[in-house]
Amino acid sequence: MTNLWLLIKNDFNILVGKLRGKKQKRTSSYAVGLLVFGAIVCLAYYSYTAWIMFDGLGKHADGKLCLFHACTTTVAVLIILGLMRSAASKRTSDADMLLSMPIKKRDIVISKTISRYAFDLFFVVLLFVPFIVVYQIKIKLDVQMILFGALLTFILPFFSIGISYIFDFLVSRVFNKMRFGEMMKSILLVIVFVAVMGLLLVKTSTYGLVTSLEGYFEERPISNVLLNTLYGPRAIDLVFVALLTIFPLILGLVMYAYDFGRPKAAYMSKNKNLKFSNSKSPVGLLIKKELYHYATTTGYIINTIIGAIIMLVVGVFLAVKGPAGLSNMLGGVELPMDMVVSIVVLVLCGASATVYISASSISLEGKCIEILKASPINPRDVFLAKSLFHVVIVEPFLLVSSVVIGIAFKLSVFNFLAIIIIPTLHVLIMAFGGTLINLWQPNFDWEDETKVVKNSLASLLTMVFGFVLMIVLILLSKLLPNLKLEMLALVAGGIYLLIFCLVVVVLFTKGKKLFYKL
Repeated sequence: MTNLWLLIKNDFNILVGKLRGKKQKRTSSYAVGLLVFGAIVCLAYYSYTAWIMFDGLGKHADGKLCLFHACTTTVAVLIILGLMRSAASKRTSDADMLLSMPIKKRDIVISKTISRYAFDLFFVVLLFVPFIVVYQIKIKLDVQMILFGALLTFILPFFSIGISYIFDFLVSRVFNKMRFGEMMKSILLVIVFVAVMGLLLVKTSTYGLVTSLEGYFEERPISNVLLNTLYGPRAIDLVFVALLTIFPLILGLVMYAYDFGRPKAAYMSKNKNLKFSNSKSPVGLLIKKELYHYATTTGYIINTIIGAIIMLVVGVFLAVKGPAGLSNMLGGVELPMDMVVSIVVLVLCGASATVYISASSISLEGKCIEILKASPINPRDVFLAKSLFHVVIVEPFLLVSSVVIGIAFKLSVFNFLAIIIIPTLHVLIMAFGGTLINLWQPNFDWEDETKVVKNSLASLLTMVFGFVLMIVLILLSKLLPNLKLEMLALVAGGIYLLIFCLVVVVLFTKGKKLFYKL
């Protein structure tokens, strides 16, 4: 157990940057503090969302519909987390080093599983626990629900971990030997993500049209079993929960342990010709390099593209369903157009907060960062390229979604501009802010893209920063309830523009110093 504890502690130290010098340790402590604060803010916001949902839908079977929503959302997010993690392709590995030490392979596998468990547990606590707590306050105190809710909270992360191990084992054998295997794997996972998101939207779009709750629940068996478990499970429900969580975990651990340390087959190109470009634009060349790296790195694509896909899926869904579809999702409440526009803006900004391409682009340079620093390229060009590439990837999804929603909802010119400009400013802040945060908290000690793209401190901070920006919009609407939408949008846009200018100034001044210290 001593070795296991040392491995767990080492994984945590790598995450927070404690393996660096004293000065870097201090900045890492500040970053961890900000991360904890942001996580608390996100938890408070989602608890508020649960409270509002119980106000609107709590009348349905004593809150069952609200708890069912929590179960459905949590399962969908766990599936996405599992698939995102399995998308990574290892460029380097610490397997040989760890296996050469007097450490049992069992301890190594368990320590890596625990680090995954801790990450997924946070999302279960964020999405699932607030609804159980609010149920106790709004409906009634139910000790049995608290106990079984705690049980589900602690074992549901096993589901996503098992999925990631199993899927990684299978796709590595199917795609690794193919010439375009990485691209094909990316396409497959994107299709799965779109299907999961589309299914989630369809399943939650009829809350306001529910006539028979039992029939509605039975059409969604996984969420229904979790719901039954909360209210006092039958033996068959407990068996199903075990099959959903424990069985995939055990099977995945066996596959992961079997594969750990074994060399994996990979496609090797035989083309040895060098190609040079006569382009005079360093920013253009750097963006081209970023595009090539992005397109050929499955873990990079899958872990950062999901927010953009959410924008597109939400846009198409709302265009098909219209304002009535949004009302049905909120319990059949008729919404004024100003409220519809506000919700659309919040959803698009929330989706933007989950895209953090630039937040890992510096770290993904790895040892090549020294080459980049030694090149006769102005650091501002490097920052511009990495930030603008983020915008180039996300903005088309945002524009398509905004246009189809604007046409379907027949929005006025001002409302149409609001759902484009405010989320665009959010994307710009995320792009340039992500680059700045990555310069502040780089991570070059990684064995695969997932470690730096999804599990690094810079990525987590950037995502939390994006959600805090979204919460600013909510606070404005609460603090200034008497302002018309036009004025509220102008105030929000002005605040976002000010934050964007501040981020750019700091990036081009302080960021330059941080770049040379990497």
